Amino acid sequence: MKAQEELTKAEKFDPANPRVTLIKAEDIYFTPEQYRGSKTMIGAIAGDIIGSIYERHNIKTKSFPLFQPESRFTDDSVLTCAVARAIMNGGIHEDYLTSIRTIGRMYPNCGYGGHFIDWLKSDSAEPYNSWGNGSAMRVSPVIWAYDSLKEVLRAAKVSSEVTHNHPDGIKGAQAIASAGFL
Repeated sequence: MKAQEELTKAEKFDPANPRVTLIKAEDIYFTPEQYRGSKTMIGAIAGDIIGSIYERHNIKTKSFPLFQPESRFTDDSVLTCAVARAIMNGGIHEDYLTSIRTIGRMYPNCGYGGHFIDWLKSDSAEPYNSWGNGSAMRVSPVIWAYDSLKEVLRAAKVSSEVTHNHPDGIKGAQAIASAGFL
């Protein structure tokens, strides 16, 4: 409740667009959709780090420390940042291709799958037809960057197609992005 009260106090009317209420967070103004969406990217990265030590050693309890000395970021955080960079650079296919490959190569040992490693090492611009969950794991910046479900679905598809061009890979990214947006 306290956070909601603080959020309400920080709202600001935008005279340039009377239909839009802006929310102030750390001296930056966001639309309500952008503010909610920014939390999805932070949540995805925090969840990746928290869950990193359980990735191949699952637990069945709700009682565990969130951050441990062994916790680390994984390929999912790296590629989430790459997708955010691609969006900031224009959000077209080539931006995703360049950003994912460039940033991915900067962190070669963070847990990529075998087919992704092969793609990352190659110079081919062709995707490898993956139907895995990788494109869904990196899609959270799309939720933050776009203001309509139609735009979110389009951007999730474009961000996925760089590597995960199998229809199931694309649908996975779109499902996560639309759920986060709504």
